[in-house]
Amino acid sequence: MKKLVCILMLSVPSLFFAQEPSLGVSGGYTTNGFAVQGGYYHGLSDRSDLHLSLYFSVAESKSGNMKVPYNDLSLNIGYYYNILQDRYNRFHLSLGLGGLVGYEILNNGDNELPNGAVIDGESRLIYGGFVGGEAEYALSDTFSLILVATEFYHVNSDIGNTSFYGGLGVKYTLY
Repeated sequence: MKKLVCILMLSVPSLFFAQEPSLGVSGGYTTNGFAVQGGYYHGLSDRSDLHLSLYFSVAESKSGNMKVPYNDLSLNIGYYYNILQDRYNRFHLSLGLGGLVGYEILNNGDNELPNGAVIDGESRLIYGGFVGGEAEYALSDTFSLILVATEFYHVNSDIGNTSFYGGLGVKYTLY
């Protein structure tokens, strides 16, 4: 039993400090709008990361001749695995999936549009999952360019169940 406790005590810190943590921010296109995403990346091994990100979008849903503005704010947590990297460790291509929880705000919380139409939906807590990909190119030991593509699935959204995000950004490695 003592050996098991010693092994666990020695192996758990190596799991958490396997790679240097990073901070990243990206901005780009979301379905019918613009979005930004900021995140914390924690390396689990040379080939896998845990991503914790905050996503915010400004968009509008189009239905016929009506446009309903909305915002999504979500906290996303996911596991990403490097499927491709060069031998110099400057370029990485990773795929990931995870879950999300957030809040969707329809028409700034107002149920009536400027033209008098009433919105059949409400601002609410949303949840779901996502699948994504990320390409990273290291510019130096601390800075990288990132290209992000994510498809979100919101189980209970009044706007629509799926939303795409594609963005370009930078990542800073903490030492």
